Amino acid sequence: MNKTEKAYSEHLQARVVSGEVWAWWFEAVKLRVAYDSCWLTVDFMVQLSDGTLEFHDCKGGPSMDDAVVKEKVITDLFPFRLFEVRKRPVKNGGGWDIKEVGRQEATA
Repeated sequence: MNKTEKAYSEHLQARVVSGEVWAWWFEAVKLRVAYDSCWLTVDFMVQLSDGTLEFHDCKGGPSMDDAVVKEKVITDLFPFRLFEVRKRPVKNGGGWDIKEVGRQEATA
């Protein structure tokens, strides 16, 4: 784990202690974005206390176009909620900015 992932794992562990999260796994799932050529390894698979599974992907800097495209494709292909996680600077209060990657609207 890099520093951001390590810090987020500590945040998730605090959520386990509070009962909000049942369990979490680091880089446990590799999702196929395109047949045999493109994959996304999500940083964290998180199981909430109600059994819901979510994917949380830590970002250290600005989103790279490649990652953004992969995340959007993943939300269209699989029935999981995917969140981008960024560490908020201490000067801005610290903590985490967690943004759900939205599903694309169907076009007629």
